[in-house]
Amino acid sequence: MYMNPRLMPHCPPQPGLGMALVWMVGYWTFTQLPGGGIALVWALFALFTTQAAPEQWERWSEHPLEIEGLGTGILVGLGIAQVLAVVYSWILLRNLVGKNWRERLGLGGQVKPVQVLATLLVVPGMLLSANALVALTPQPEVAGPGMAGLQVGRQLLEDFSRMMAAWPSWAAVLVVAVGPAVAEELFCRGFLGHGLLARHGVAKGVLWTSLLFGVMHLVPVQALYAAMLGVMLHGLRLATRSLWAPMLAHFGNNALSVLGTCEDSPLLGPLNDLEKWVHAHPVAGLAIGLGMCVMALGWLGKGRSGEESGLR
Repeated sequence: MYMNPRLMPHCPPQPGLGMALVWMVGYWTFTQLPGGGIALVWALFALFTTQAAPEQWERWSEHPLEIEGLGTGILVGLGIAQVLAVVYSWILLRNLVGKNWRERLGLGGQVKPVQVLATLLVVPGMLLSANALVALTPQPEVAGPGMAGLQVGRQLLEDFSRMMAAWPSWAAVLVVAVGPAVAEELFCRGFLGHGLLARHGVAKGVLWTSLLFGVMHLVPVQALYAAMLGVMLHGLRLATRSLWAPMLAHFGNNALSVLGTCEDSPLLGPLNDLEKWVHAHPVAGLAIGLGMCVMALGWLGKGRSGEESGLR
């Protein structure tokens, strides 16, 4: 039976907010559970084959991410999770956004040098802002009962950093920087943003997408700064009309974080010095970081406005 497309009800772009939550749960189920399962099996094997002193077992009970051998399992599990995340995002984009999803997300055209330069200026701003926001969260000795979640998150991030320090920097960059830059940008700024901005407008759409991006990270303190960085990444997406820019910025931010952690990193010293300065001057670090991002995004916005004026 033939139906005239003009008479068919208009279907708004996918996803809406409700389905965005559903697809986000699916993202974790499809990608993180298999990777987490591999890490868990790896950890159990390490526990049953490791002979450690009682004080070491006590240490591990308080800091499970330091279990001997677990770091390698998590590295492998994260790598598998990132591959699955790209596959999951591609399936959603291909089926719910359409066959021309690359063009809709601005992945088909060339990236202009000025856009690359402005995006690279956003990266240190993101790094400063994120570290400053972490530094501004209350320390365990001064935090009240209501801040317990933030303190658990802070401890988990510190344990994860100590574990990642032993990873080869090239492997850490691949798993923590390249993978999330592709997978999370395809899913968040690409798939979620496509529907939420179309349904709720730019301001609310960016807000919802960034909040969901933060929630995806689960750890409270990480979710806090991830939501803030999500706004900056979406600003790049809108200013350049391309997903390449937030992918590049996401990669740069995560890569610098990795290179400031891994013991074999050639940038370990300078990045550690920068982190210490930010933690000693968090307000200044946040102001400088946000200022750099605003200036770069403003530069991109003026450039795009000029191009549009020239076409009229």
